[in-house]
Amino acid sequence: MALASGIVSFNSTACTIPPTSVEYSFEVIESVMKTEAGTDMVSVTRLNKHKFKFGWEGIPSTFLDTLEGYAKAATVSVGWRGQSYTCRIRDFSPQMISRSEAYTASDGLWNVSLTATEV
Repeated sequence: MALASGIVSFNSTACTIPPTSVEYSFEVIESVMKTEAGTDMVSVTRLNKHKFKFGWEGIPSTFLDTLEGYAKAATVSVGWRGQSYTCRIRDFSPQMISRSEAYTASDGLWNVSLTATEV
């Protein structure tokens, strides 16, 4: 089931083609050190660091180029459910759909997945 258009945005620009899949999770960043007495001392660096996994199926190469531009940027602002998060895009993975090269006004259709992790 596809999401409604405009649910996800990159750099304040709503995605014209909504992702077909979204995974959303939180991470707790912590360090564990040993004290001189041998006990564990836990230092929580960051609570609730957001991580998004987006997937698109059958997108034209023009939209692939847009996503690739965001993936090459050092950071990108990801909008999700009315909030904005500064993220780095990792695991950008485009795969061309077999025999879609002749799709009108495009260099084929693509399946794309990417992970955006909050900085």
